[in-house]
Amino acid sequence: MRLSHRLEPILLYGCLATLLAVALRLSLVRFFNVDEFEAIHSGWKVLQGGRPYFDFFQHHHPYLYYVLARVIDVFGEGAASMHAARMLHFAAKLAILAVTGVIARDVFDRKTVPFALVMLASTVIFVDKAIEVRPDVLQTLFGLLAVMLFVRHSESGLRRHIALAGVCLGISFLFLQKALFLVALLVLLGALRVVTRRMSLSHLAVGGAAFVLTLLPEYAWMAASASLATYWDLNWTINVPTEHGFGPTYGMIESYRENSVLWIAYVLGVPFALADRRRRELALLSLGLLASLFIVKRPWPQYYLMPVTLMAPIAADAVRTAFLRRPPLGAAVAVLGALPCLYHFTVREVYTNERQLRAVEHVVALADPNERVHDGHNRVNLFREDLDWFWFSVRPNGMLDRYRALIGDYDYDAEELVLRHRPRVIVETTVDVEDPRIAGQYVPSDEFKNLYVRKDTRLRDPARGRP
Repeated sequence: MRLSHRLEPILLYGCLATLLAVALRLSLVRFFNVDEFEAIHSGWKVLQGGRPYFDFFQHHHPYLYYVLARVIDVFGEGAASMHAARMLHFAAKLAILAVTGVIARDVFDRKTVPFALVMLASTVIFVDKAIEVRPDVLQTLFGLLAVMLFVRHSESGLRRHIALAGVCLGISFLFLQKALFLVALLVLLGALRVVTRRMSLSHLAVGGAAFVLTLLPEYAWMAASASLATYWDLNWTINVPTEHGFGPTYGMIESYRENSVLWIAYVLGVPFALADRRRRELALLSLGLLASLFIVKRPWPQYYLMPVTLMAPIAADAVRTAFLRRPPLGAAVAVLGALPCLYHFTVREVYTNERQLRAVEHVVALADPNERVHDGHNRVNLFREDLDWFWFSVRPNGMLDRYRALIGDYDYDAEELVLRHRPRVIVETTVDVEDPRIAGQYVPSDEFKNLYVRKDTRLRDPARGRP
């Protein structure tokens, strides 16, 4: 083997290892997003026997919370569970990369795989969100598995491939309702295969039946408990805001600035992929998922996870074939394209989660398991009961106001709830601590800003020392 051909995998896999090491560090030390606290606390509520929609407010599909309940059951109420949840999602990120590599191999060839892996692992928006504890990550993993099996069925014609694709698609949907876009696209491509006689109608029906049967237990339980209307309101209606929306243009421009090689190579590679029968479906799926970002009212960064996983193999093939006669140059371009990501997550300051972890354990130490905590903004309370069924995003123009607009009215008075339940800890940002009814009962924590402790347990505050 010529030296130039040996140099290509060394450059690519060396770069990939560096990118994964950076992502692992981020998983361990980076600041937790407020959505992650929402997810972990929901998992704790499920572990306590709570049912999403019935016993506590939630506006996402429930599978992640069932998974996180098991994590907390094993690792306990504290920082260990928070780290374990992050590691679970880091493992899911590795699995997403592995499945992306399989798709790149099946649709293109083996030599495209390391290019695809480097280009996806260096996509800032992917690294930023795939390490977070959020349903989007597992939704993307199972959605990608469905795509892989759907692609394989086009070559194998095996009924089991399309059936497993339907199962994976159903699981993806049960993690997060945004999988609906992928469901619609795969149904359309399946129908196109039937019309062009590349798939029998019976095989398409098998895939559809597998999808429906995967959903059936969850929806049958909701129907039996008369909660389908509540499910619809909380998972669909409330997530379609009528104001304060934004389009994907800014996000795409920002992603282009951070990963220009990926976007340029993808744009150049799409026409060639569309012209090839084996690659056309992958190109159509990626374009369809990008187009779906223009449909939603608020395409947050995590909405890009599924599209970029399918963009990466197309962009990778474009880079590799552009430098087919000089292999190290293609690898060098891919590595250079990864430098902005490495700069973004190493040179730039990364806010750490150390203080967050201490605050969470501080609250656990203060409040006994049977006591309540008021934290209407997802800042410190992960492992104690809240004041009300509606427990987060209670700030003005938050989810509480959207829920009130949906059902007409909802009686939520933070100060009245504090007086009624006398929580051990309250967070100032979502309750008026100067209210005369409350002011004499709570005192500020020495260590944590905006945290107030009930006066009769002040000496139990770990920051002051136990009596």
